[in-house]
Amino acid sequence: MNFRKLYDTNPLQKQFSDILFDRADEPATVPSWNIFIKKEVLTEDLLRSYYKLANANKNTSVKTVLDQAEKDVKTKDPRLVHQALMGFASTYPDAKKLRLRVPPLILRAPKNIKPKQRPILPGPMIGVPGKTPENKEDLLEYWREDPNLNEHHEKWNLVYGKNRVVDPNNVGEFLWKDRQGEFFMYALRQNLARYCAERLSVGLPDVKPLDNYDKEIPEGYESRPAGLKLRDVEGFFTVQNLADARDRLIKTIDQGYFDDLSNSKSIKTEGNIDLLGIAIEAGITESTYKNYDAAVWGTNYVPFHNIGHVQTAFIQEGKNLGVMGDNKTASRDPIFYRWHRHVDDLFVRYQSKLPPNNYNDVPEVYISNQDVALVFKDEIETIKELTKRTDIELKAQEWGESHLDEIFNHNISTLETELKTRSLQLEGDDHPTKIRYLFPREWYYFFRVKNPNNKEVNITFRVFIVPTQFENQFNRYIEVDKFQRTLRADSETLIARDCDRSSEVSQPPKKTPEELNNNAAAIDDEDVDHSDYCECGYPFNLVIPRGNRDGLKFKLVVFLSNGELDKTDSVRKCESLSFCGFQELAGKYPDKKEMGYPFNRPLINGDLKDTFGDMKNVAIKEFKIKFIDGSQKLNYSRIH
Repeated sequence: MNFRKLYDTNPLQKQFSDILFDRADEPATVPSWNIFIKKEVLTEDLLRSYYKLANANKNTSVKTVLDQAEKDVKTKDPRLVHQALMGFASTYPDAKKLRLRVPPLILRAPKNIKPKQRPILPGPMIGVPGKTPENKEDLLEYWREDPNLNEHHEKWNLVYGKNRVVDPNNVGEFLWKDRQGEFFMYALRQNLARYCAERLSVGLPDVKPLDNYDKEIPEGYESRPAGLKLRDVEGFFTVQNLADARDRLIKTIDQGYFDDLSNSKSIKTEGNIDLLGIAIEAGITESTYKNYDAAVWGTNYVPFHNIGHVQTAFIQEGKNLGVMGDNKTASRDPIFYRWHRHVDDLFVRYQSKLPPNNYNDVPEVYISNQDVALVFKDEIETIKELTKRTDIELKAQEWGESHLDEIFNHNISTLETELKTRSLQLEGDDHPTKIRYLFPREWYYFFRVKNPNNKEVNITFRVFIVPTQFENQFNRYIEVDKFQRTLRADSETLIARDCDRSSEVSQPPKKTPEELNNNAAAIDDEDVDHSDYCECGYPFNLVIPRGNRDGLKFKLVVFLSNGELDKTDSVRKCESLSFCGFQELAGKYPDKKEMGYPFNRPLINGDLKDTFGDMKNVAIKEFKIKFIDGSQKLNYSRIH
């Protein structure tokens, strides 16, 4: 297997991989460690012990920790050991230098995340006799069960799963991750917005929030049958505790300040989305927030979001935990998105009380709706047969500059996706696993921007898409890219941008069946700066929603903001900066604007056109995403 060929050349990598493989597929049972209940205490304690062991054995730091973890995984809960060891590999300086790589999730835990391979035809099929599955939610199994989506959720939580982390260089001290609570809101919302667009694509209704805790849940998944209700979990929280936590958050949002023991009313919610996100996700305690005296909080804010995960995981008394109890599997269950819709409604409630952005710091640069073009990569003759990313981008830029009129007069108005199938032979299986996965027909953006100033200007390009029927709801916008460019003084500049450079996407993007099955395949890519390699981004194959056979209508919004005001002092960051931020534990998120900006606040009059229609730094392009099922092919005339 290619994985073994690439990984096992390094003995420490092989040992690291083998530990992560060991017992990875064991089912989580009710008495066992649960990622949302005891993670903070148990993982922190074990990780601290690994740091201490490494610091005491500096000449053999990584080897010594791996030897200990090899013993631990035989005697402790494997999820605990795996979580702590992956945290060690991603944070301890000596381990980071070795670039130990976490094996692909589909190979680590195939029984946990292997797609069901049900014989369901591609949608939309709602109401089609003989083609509609008994459970309509199964129409989206190809998306929810995508192994790379499941791995994204696991790795994002590994990097940003908690606010406070042990300082590996001083295990008695802590580091706090920049804007953790806000990042939780952003990541949750982006994943939810993509899922909602995917539902539209197959003809399913919008996601209903899981906001009635006493109501039966009609959607079942795997071992969780339909028709169950949330229940009290002995020794943990009751359903009433969950309702009380929700009501406390609603009260806080509506009154505009956080409750504290002194009743000072001084800690306002406005401008404090980071603290609100922490309160919603994991509660406010001494261990979760550094900027306030822990004594003022008491127990007012418990981990609302995490409690919901636990209560859905423990929904069957005396049974094994469902997929909701583990980060690597939670996003497979339809209830995950219903719960997150309920959580996001709290953020929407908060943001809807804020005034719209005033945009008084936007740069004096011009881009119109006619200055944005989309061109399929396979229509650009000069990049065919090229394999290096740097060569492709140079030739695409040159091609664009020599074909300006053709690009902006004849660019496409429809992007395409299709469902492909790849095969993966897993150990112990007699037959290869067939994995259906969404994949786009790749394209280039071309942006034509005017700078009328007599000096160069640094610009941040913020690129979003949204289904047209959701265009007036600010929380439905899908960020597809964010990057900076410098415009020469008094100039008109053409900027070519490859879709696979997306700041949302795990970099370098995994595209081939081998890469999608094996996240080590890109290691041999000489164009990759491995010091900036980042894997917590979104899978490239899901960079845009599926669309439908008729072409689902979308809006593409390109917003240009002032790059000098946006940037932070961070000097090293992942290319997948939107989801991965800054690599160092205490580094600043590489964008001073609120996450999701300019769709971080309500639209003026709740209307997209009223908000941006007269702004010279914004372009809005109508386009469609069409799902191609094999019998269809769009036949655009080539641009030569």
